[in-house]
Amino acid sequence: NNELEKKFRDLETTIEQLSLLSELAAAVSATLDVEKIYEQTLERLVHAMGYQAAYLFVVDPGRRVVRGHRMAGGVEAEMRFRAMEFSLDDRQAGAARVAVTGLPLVVDDVEAPDQPIDVPSARALGIRSVVLVPLRVKGQVFGVLSVASSEPGGVGTADMELLAAVANHVALAVDRAESFQTIEGLSRGLE
Repeated sequence: NNELEKKFRDLETTIEQLSLLSELAAAVSATLDVEKIYEQTLERLVHAMGYQAAYLFVVDPGRRVVRGHRMAGGVEAEMRFRAMEFSLDDRQAGAARVAVTGLPLVVDDVEAPDQPIDVPSARALGIRSVVLVPLRVKGQVFGVLSVASSEPGGVGTADMELLAAVANHVALAVDRAESFQTIEGLSRGLE
């Protein structure tokens, strides 16, 4: 009986996540403004999907860095986050590692030894556990999306699949918006 109840709860959670994912996909597809896409994604991750904090890093290939761009949740830490910047060669910076490898990263506890995360930065943001996934268009990573918790194990592997699905929707919406802007710019040039 307990096993059946657990399966039912898991099924309810999955249905809820799919519903929220569908709402997020509709919201980010409804705009061609890249910053609006980012804002809506982060706000929905925190307010609709219940994550404590959500972060977006963008890759600056010219300077070979990944930097804090936007966040939701923990508003008092936003200035610290936006000032964060990591070299793409920094293997201890989780966002840089995800940007370079294109692979997601789950850190159950940033205070555990040998975690691939910049611990002082995590502490400055009050992060104890974090999931980071790449934002990729046409095989190129242009950013890193992450969710975090102030509790060890507060986010983990189960969250990675949902966040990867969110990242796919965001990447498609950003690609569509940037393509539209390119076409619009070319059209203006022909006038």
